[in-house]
Amino acid sequence: MDKSVLVALIAAAATVSAALIAALLGKRKSTNQNDEPPSNEFSDPNASIRKTEIETVRIVIKILASGEKHEVEVPLDIQVSVLIELLTKRLELPAITYSGIARRWHMRSVTRGLVLVDHLSMRDNGVRELETFVFYEEMVAG
Repeated sequence: MDKSVLVALIAAAATVSAALIAALLGKRKSTNQNDEPPSNEFSDPNASIRKTEIETVRIVIKILASGEKHEVEVPLDIQVSVLIELLTKRLELPAITYSGIARRWHMRSVTRGLVLVDHLSMRDNGVRELETFVFYEEMVAG
């Protein structure tokens, strides 16, 4: 699977935030090329529209079960749990076990030797450019 397919998936599925989609497609485009507020009788004369850049980071994800590696570019502000959900769907990884229990996937940094905290963003987890992660399933004995 190539990088553009994964980037397109993340962009399509991250509809919860237009900023996330913009980050995957590159720099966010201002609605006004001159960075001026649109002419509107209700506009605040002190307000202005500025171009906004969404910070992204390229990471390498290795699927533990298959050994596949994928380099993807993701927004630094995407929540880890959202990214994991998008990746499991795109990579067609199983959502439930044979006994009907929901599978839990995690990302562990090979570089730093720690598991990302699901409810935090990539930025809050301290993710760095081209950091390598192992994508693995939580195993429950019993």
